[in-house]
Order: sequence, then C-alpha cells, then structure tokens
Amino acid sequence: MEEKPKHIMFMQKVKSEKKEEYISAHKAAWPELLRAIKDSGIDREMIWLFGDYVCIYMMAEDFDDAMLRLSKTDIFKKWSELMGPLLEEMQDYSQGGGNVITLEKVFDLEVQLKP
Repeated sequence: MEEKPKHIMFMQKVKSEKKEEYISAHKAAWPELLRAIKDSGIDREMIWLFGDYVCIYMMAEDFDDAMLRLSKTDIFKKWSELMGPLLEEMQDYSQGGGNVITLEKVFDLEVQLKP
C-alpha cells in the first residue's frame, strides 16, 4: 500500500497589486477558518512569500482527504471566494488534494539519514 504524503508544498501566484491585501487577509484569518483547517486533518500550514508567489506548506496524515473535507465547508468556500480575485489562478480544490499541483520533493534530511 502506497503511503500518503504527510508533507505537501505548492505555489500560487498573487496578483502584484493584490499582494498586500493577500498578506493582510492571512494575518487576520478568521478563527472559524483556522478551526476548520485543523478539524479537516491538516496539522500544520505555513505560507512563505517570494516576490509575487506564495509557497504553501501543509502537513497532514492524508492530504487528499483533509483537503476534500475542508473544501466542503462553507467557511472555506467563503474564504476561497475572497482569495480568488487576489490570485492569478486559483488551485482546484473541488476533488480535495487530488487536483492540487504540488511541488516535487527531491531531498529530505530525515529520510536520508535513516539506516
């Protein structure tokens, strides 16, 4: 049986003129949204900014299932509507994590140190 990824990273491009709005929204993310993210099965989520790109890191036992559960919540749908106009292109969360275009992991110190 193939092990589900626990660490996921993906990128999205923020519209240059919307970058400050994107940052502000995330710094003041709604408590209900934060709770929904945790309740969906996502253990960690962090976002880094690089120019007009955001790198989103998530850790979950089952990313696909967690994103599917999260994408069905009204609060995430509302958040996605708010974020859509700020991004060049919104990731497709309609099928959970299965449609999210993720980065390929090429190095993991912990894995490579294991005997």
